[in-house]
Amino acid sequence: MLGMFVKVIVALAVVFVGMGLVVKGVGAHVGSLVHPGIDLSLTQDVTDHTWTPVLKGHPAQGKRLRFGAGQVHSSTCKGDLGSYSLHIDHRFSFQRERACPGGRTMQHLLSRVTRASVSTEDGHQVLVLSSDDHTLLTLRGHG
Repeated sequence: MLGMFVKVIVALAVVFVGMGLVVKGVGAHVGSLVHPGIDLSLTQDVTDHTWTPVLKGHPAQGKRLRFGAGQVHSSTCKGDLGSYSLHIDHRFSFQRERACPGGRTMQHLLSRVTRASVSTEDGHQVLVLSSDDHTLLTLRGHG
């Protein structure tokens, strides 16, 4: 009877040690399980700010874009420029809505964008919109 009890204790110890090694191994590699091209906070970062286009290294005065509820709104256009979708793998697409005075150039630019990324530069959030690794538009975040 005592021999059977010892065997059960040894078996349980082996199982617990084995489980501990598995958990430790998985925990050490869990970061590599998430693809490096995935940014879970990307959509939140984009919708949290009003964005100003950066031209020749300086924010363009009086021009603001706002991404929210699937629509892009421009301060130079009454109403929305169009609808957009943004995915956590940085894919971006834009569909123009009716043309608006002062917004046609921005609509054309946004319709060419296929990728979006957000970073921090000089204490400001920066949204970079690109296509085929070419930057089409850089925006500085406010708010």
